[in-house]
Amino acid sequence: MIGKSFKGKGFYGVFRYVLEEDEPMPTKEAHIIGGNLAGRNAKELSSEVRPYRRMRPDTTQPPVWHVPLSFHPDEHLNDAQMQTACDRFLDEMGLDRGHYQHLYVRHHDKAHEHVHVVVNRVSDEGKFFDLHRDRPRVKAATRKLEKELGLRITYEKDEVFREALRQQITEVAQAHLQLTEFSEHLEAQGITPRFAYREGQLHGITYRCDSVEIQGSTLGNEYSFPGLQRHHGIDYQPERDDPVVKAKYVQRGQPKLTDEALQEQLRQKLTSIAQTHPQLSEFCQQLESGGITPSFSIRRGKLSGLNYRYQGRQINGSHLGEAYTFQGLRQQLGIEYQSERDDPVVKAKYLKRRVKDKETVPLTNESTADVYQEQAARNWEQEQRERQARQRRSRKRSLNLEL
Repeated sequence: MIGKSFKGKGFYGVFRYVLEEDEPMPTKEAHIIGGNLAGRNAKELSSEVRPYRRMRPDTTQPPVWHVPLSFHPDEHLNDAQMQTACDRFLDEMGLDRGHYQHLYVRHHDKAHEHVHVVVNRVSDEGKFFDLHRDRPRVKAATRKLEKELGLRITYEKDEVFREALRQQITEVAQAHLQLTEFSEHLEAQGITPRFAYREGQLHGITYRCDSVEIQGSTLGNEYSFPGLQRHHGIDYQPERDDPVVKAKYVQRGQPKLTDEALQEQLRQKLTSIAQTHPQLSEFCQQLESGGITPSFSIRRGKLSGLNYRYQGRQINGSHLGEAYTFQGLRQQLGIEYQSERDDPVVKAKYLKRRVKDKETVPLTNESTADVYQEQAARNWEQEQRERQARQRRSRKRSLNLEL
């Protein structure tokens, strides 16, 4: 089961989408299978959630929580079973279903069965449901439910490749081989191991399969070099294994990568760093430590675009894929971004500017950076004043409606 977490401001649009009311020729066979809302169309449902939403005019957080839950293509559940899965999912996320409005709508337009869960984050007591680190929490909840409900394990596209690679490595390692034998058996399976030495000692391993290189630690601790010994019983003796490993399985030099290979290597580094779901400013600092310089662009005072400078080349985030854009980092890789906290740091250190020949370059000169840091601070202060003014107007409108 795979869950995707989305937050939004308007219920009407979400209800129209999940109920197919915005489609001139509906094809999803959408129907409500559960929840605690009485409405049966977008207008009725929006009217039903509106009083709860007005209980918290002070918050600027989006009240809509929308989670599509997708099941394995070979999994076939009836409506009651799918409703149970949705109930258990919300329970695992810590949501009290007795106090929060929620709706389950099933669709039939994909090869895999899926259901849309829509939640009003404002409870009947005026409490606001916390979705801090929602994406890793959703992933943990779905993995747990797969085991507890006996559902088939479902992986996302990149995870399918990694899981297949894990299974192949595990099968080879079952014989508790010597390191050189383990490496030869991997090669026979189409997997090329590459070992790294630090200060003369072997300390890391990377696997190459189908032109893709993945660090052992990215697959999991048990597939790193220490993990192979500790969890899989791979026997390593430096005197015996090092001569063969250094002769056959150590990358000699650093050949210049093609654009495609460079981008793939950059994707892997970004994905690996993002696994801990750091804050945006921390993510940028970790990128710099890994030899990657991020540079952001601004549109209408807000962060909007992202480039990476790696091995002397400037690469646009969108060229790497949607997940590596500024928006994709937050929505797909779980990078935490709060404008009040991160903007001052990002705008001071990782802003890019336009030069006369229209080429986009990151700031490097310290004096220029100081000027832009001051400008970024002024812009941020202005944004905060405008935001506070909008909040005051919103509260005033809400009070007028109540009167």
